[in-house]
Amino acid sequence: MRIAKQLGGFLLRSVIVVALLISPTIWAASLDTLASFTALSNVPPATRFATVDTYVDGSTPTQTWLVLDFGDEATNTEFADFVAIMPGQYDGSSAIEVVLLWSSDATTGNVKWDVAFKSLTDDADDTDSKAFATIQSTTCTTASAAGEIDYCVIDFTFAQADSAGPNEQFALRVERDSADAGDTLTANDAELHAVEVRLN
Repeated sequence: MRIAKQLGGFLLRSVIVVALLISPTIWAASLDTLASFTALSNVPPATRFATVDTYVDGSTPTQTWLVLDFGDEATNTEFADFVAIMPGQYDGSSAIEVVLLWSSDATTGNVKWDVAFKSLTDDADDTDSKAFATIQSTTCTTASAAGEIDYCVIDFTFAQADSAGPNEQFALRVERDSADAGDTLTANDAELHAVEVRLN
C-alpha cells in the first residue's frame, strides 16, 4: 500500500510538471514576474540620466542600498533605461504592469512617473532608429515616512508595451516628469530602488 501511494504521488507530480512545461499560459500565470531590475541594471542614456546613489541602514554590519536618484528638475527631467528579454512563457497578448519601487527623504508630495517600452522584433526593428512607444504615466504619493518604499503601478496593454512578445528583447525607459505640475516633491530626489514587470 505504501509503495502504491508513493507511486501515485510520483505520477501526480510528473503530470503537473509536464502540464506546466507544455502549457505556457499555466506557467506564466504561476510566475507573474516577467522581468525585474535593480539600480545596477540601469543602462543610462547619453544625457539627462538618473544618478546612482547609496545609503546605509541601521543593521550590523550596515547594509548598503543602491538607488537611482531622480532630481527635481524644472526642465531637464531625468531618465533610466533597462534592457531584458521577454520570457518565452509569456503569451504575447496579456496586459502587464510595471511596478516602480521608490522612496524619498520627504514625507509629503507626489511624483509623476512616465514609462515607455521599445520592443525589437526579429528581423524587423532597426536598433539605430527604433523609437520608444507612447509613454504611460501615473502620479504616486511618497510614503508616509522617510526611507519607506512606495510601490507605484503603471498598467499597460500588450500594444502599449510596444507589443513586446515572447523571447523578444525590449527596453524599458523610466522618467521622472518633475516638470509636470502634478509632481510636487519639490527640492527632493525620488530614489528608485527597483522595477518589476509583471502580468496584470
